[in-house]
Amino acid sequence: MSHRFVRGGILRTAFLLLLLASVRAQVISKTAQPGRTEDRLRSPLRSADSALKSGDEPEARRHLLNALAIAPFNAAVLERLLTLGVKTSAGRHLWALRHAALLVDAGGKLRIPTKTKKLFPSKDPWPKRLALARAQAVFAVERLLGKKTPNGRGADASNLLRAWAAPLVRFLLEDSPQLLNAQARRLNEALAVTVPHRSQVIDDLLAVAENPNDPESALEAGRILRGFASQAAQKDLEGRPAPKLPTRLAQRAAAAVDRSRKVLAAEDGAPLTVEKLRAMSPAERDAFTAAHATPAHPGRAVSPNGLYLVETPCGFETLLGVASTIEKHHRRLVKWYGRDPFEGQSGTIRVVTTTDELEREGAPYWWAGGFQGGDVTTVRFTVSSIESLGHTLTHELTHRFDGALFPGQPAWLAEGKATWTGSAYAGTDSKSFVDNYANFGSMETALRKGYGNPKKLRKLLEGHPEDYRDNYPVGHALFVYLNTWEDNGGPVFRKRFQEFMSNPRKMRGQPFPWFTNRFCDGKDGRPEDFDAFAEGFAKFIGGFYWLNRKPWTERYAARAGKSPPRPRVYDPPTWPTDRSRAEPFFGTGHAAAAARLFDRLGNNDAALRAHLFAFAVDGPAEVRLERLADLLAQARKEPLAWFARTLLRRGWPDNHDRIPPIKGAIPSKLVGLHRLLGEAAAAHREMGLSRVEARLLAEQAEFAEFLGFDRPKADMRPPAMDKGAHPYVRPARALDLYGWKEDRLVGYDKFRVKGLWYVARDGTLHVGRRKPRKATGSFDPRAHERQIFVRTPVPLDGVRSRIELDIRFTTSFVSGAVILGYERRDRAITFHFTAGDYMVGIGQKKSPPAFETVRWSLRGGWIREGGLRREAPGGRFEFGGAKPNFHLRLDLDGAEVAAYIDGRWVGTYRTGDGRPITGPLGFATSFGAFAVTRATHQRFDRYRALGWPNPLPAGLDLAKDGTETMDRLLNRRVKGLPSSPQGALVIWIPRTEDDDGELDVRDIVTSARFTWEGIRADLPRFRLPQPVYMVLPGDLPADASQELAASLGAPDRLHFFSHHRRHYIFDLKRPNMPADPMPVLMFIDDAGCLRLADIYVVGREDLPPNFRTWCRVHR
Repeated sequence: MSHRFVRGGILRTAFLLLLLASVRAQVISKTAQPGRTEDRLRSPLRSADSALKSGDEPEARRHLLNALAIAPFNAAVLERLLTLGVKTSAGRHLWALRHAALLVDAGGKLRIPTKTKKLFPSKDPWPKRLALARAQAVFAVERLLGKKTPNGRGADASNLLRAWAAPLVRFLLEDSPQLLNAQARRLNEALAVTVPHRSQVIDDLLAVAENPNDPESALEAGRILRGFASQAAQKDLEGRPAPKLPTRLAQRAAAAVDRSRKVLAAEDGAPLTVEKLRAMSPAERDAFTAAHATPAHPGRAVSPNGLYLVETPCGFETLLGVASTIEKHHRRLVKWYGRDPFEGQSGTIRVVTTTDELEREGAPYWWAGGFQGGDVTTVRFTVSSIESLGHTLTHELTHRFDGALFPGQPAWLAEGKATWTGSAYAGTDSKSFVDNYANFGSMETALRKGYGNPKKLRKLLEGHPEDYRDNYPVGHALFVYLNTWEDNGGPVFRKRFQEFMSNPRKMRGQPFPWFTNRFCDGKDGRPEDFDAFAEGFAKFIGGFYWLNRKPWTERYAARAGKSPPRPRVYDPPTWPTDRSRAEPFFGTGHAAAAARLFDRLGNNDAALRAHLFAFAVDGPAEVRLERLADLLAQARKEPLAWFARTLLRRGWPDNHDRIPPIKGAIPSKLVGLHRLLGEAAAAHREMGLSRVEARLLAEQAEFAEFLGFDRPKADMRPPAMDKGAHPYVRPARALDLYGWKEDRLVGYDKFRVKGLWYVARDGTLHVGRRKPRKATGSFDPRAHERQIFVRTPVPLDGVRSRIELDIRFTTSFVSGAVILGYERRDRAITFHFTAGDYMVGIGQKKSPPAFETVRWSLRGGWIREGGLRREAPGGRFEFGGAKPNFHLRLDLDGAEVAAYIDGRWVGTYRTGDGRPITGPLGFATSFGAFAVTRATHQRFDRYRALGWPNPLPAGLDLAKDGTETMDRLLNRRVKGLPSSPQGALVIWIPRTEDDDGELDVRDIVTSARFTWEGIRADLPRFRLPQPVYMVLPGDLPADASQELAASLGAPDRLHFFSHHRRHYIFDLKRPNMPADPMPVLMFIDDAGCLRLADIYVVGREDLPPNFRTWCRVHR
């Protein structure tokens, strides 16, 4: 990792105060300073001075605030603002507060230069008192971190304290750079997250796994242990190395799993037949899914002819789909191999959901979609179809056949052959494979990965590829080449290849010599040596390159036929709420599973250790953090429980009340600072300085969130957003305040080129380019597929904030991203964008790109996003002409981010776990290059802390009117409706008026009745359990509402609410809209977030399919 600065002086080591609220301690190295703050300040300061000379103070203030964004710790800028503030009493006091904090030195002392002191209000002691109190509060937090944490029952809960302290320290030091610089290293070390109890949790699990008296718990513990063992054996394990594991842990875990499974299977009785599954009623199917949703009691069925036993906790639909189709894939393989090596020998198909579950079955790699172990085939299945799963099953069953018929095949052949069989047929009902099938994409992947190079190809043939996954595309390419390549009208390698596949034992541990012996002997048209073979293979895979396909590729089928429909399976377990996995940290997923197991067993000591382990490797999760707080309280460690509950409040403020501070939990200096802020606000109120009072109350309210104190009451109105001169709303700050740090990010490190970025003298960040172009201008018509990710070294705190920046395309094609809420390489929110002309970028077209559009999307990496389109919005933005740049604005409000391009809203995204989007911000590219300018971050937490109206666009609120239309309300939390664990359907009846302008009661009641009657029958028909909220206009007479409720019935299912919105939710001026407001059908998820909405047109008599999908997923 590398780091580059655009700041000097006192900030050269301030960036070390990373203090991430994530679970990973990070080290940053220093490099040279390529940018100059002075150069960037020159223009705004010159403009400010010019405006002052002409008497235009508002214009001067605007330029000074621009300068302050670039250099918020620049004394000269602050002195100019303080000088301007002298003419307005409030401004003078406000800027004095900020300037005093700036002048606090490394020892926490305050020395104000005489020149500056004259600008300070002479009778206001509060700037100095507060600045010194903040410094003492920092020292108090440092002392608290340095103490041996009072742990509960031998459990190390210090990470809870660190997670609470990190954003607090950043809050206290945000305006005091000298103190920050002095304390950075010590605080960074004190806040470094540890990973406790790894070995103890494993020992606790072993005790459960090897207890024969509780087979269900033993099975669960054994599977978790096998997950730990799987992660420990993976070469690409992230973070700290795995601890020393108990002797033969994997074998002991496997024995416990096998022993427990036999006992539990006997208890569950004989597996069902496909006929019995099909005979189940809809209600019975749902009950079956609920009863067999755990690995201890999975659904079990035999295939029609008894060739396979299928086990899965995924649900009824998955079990029936696999059991009824698996023999078709088996028979196709039998026909291809020419015989069935399993006569009288049944196999087992085990289907699980997530990567964690696959590791618990013993998967050797985190990225595997399945694996074969003897007669047991285990596959992963989420958000997909039985048809798609069949291709994975065929791949794995090929390994089963090879293991029985040709044991000992090299990895490239085993994976290459299985890759071919897994895709060389059209659909489940296909009787045969397509002999001339070739996956053109795999050919190109082999080419791109450099396997035309003899040295690299040899390493793979010897069994040592750079990445085991290379065996899939390269093995497939070799399989097709050796099996099908012809020269002079005849096959060159086929006969030898059949012999090679049939006799793998002849390799005798020498795979490469045996390969060259068979294929590089110079006979019957074969090459004379391996270099010649590699040359021929390179030409073969190169012939499939999409820009220059050779004529002979026409004899290969790029598709195996017309694919049949692939309806998705909606068994609830196959739609997990997890994030997609990448390379694991030791304990990822499994520590949390251990915590759940110990919770179920009532073993509080072991549960506490496992929860703390999970907190360290996976970060905070709402349910786990709630349980952790309870466990600490039960252990009589109330201060630590308070830290956990405070983190809950900060992470999920809408779901948790403020927790008053526990005696002894927080240092007295912090309590004193909170009191002092209140006293300062009261003093300025007595001076008649209401704006200064507001600023101080806002800081006190924000500070109170850390301490659990009640929010101070503020009777004044919030400041206007367009008056940026008021420091009580933090002025915007440049994103590059602490420079930029190169780092790793999933999706942007496969083809990473280190150092592929630089900062120009004017502060422009260039992503995808190492240095300025030597040619004229900054635009390069060529674009290259190279990846890089750079980010801010410190998190961007703030539950409510705004990010603004300009992006300029500097190559003819760009595929880039803005990264939000970066926690670690596998956890971030991505605003992805593409623009330009790909063909120009790769040199296939001469004309310059027009840059008339930019495509964009917002993603967070949750598994469900692939199947629920509205969760991850995206689209194409039309510039309205040629435009090689765009302005991006991102409004962050808790777990939600709204994106605006060139001032126009394009989409809103909400995180899958409801946590606020905080953490570092960065930029990435996978193709081409772009430049970032005028990037700023402005926080609005003080609005939220004082309870003032949200300055950012709000979501749907039943208590208020609003003009936002539905597209902007999607993916926002709805206020005024209760959340339901399975989500809820909403019937929104708009307010309509008759010809006289009066409330049209009859129309409202009629609309409500026909909408309910339209969807009512489909709820039991599709077994949808969600409650239905009918939301009526607030001024509908009470007797009309009561009469309507009585006539509609279903009191247990239908719930009534009132709204006060007069404006219709949809824009009726858009094409294909009705002439008048009509009922609206909505779906809100379990977090109360609006995910789907549509007009329910007159005459409709069903629940629309897209609503059925959301309801089924949330069952």
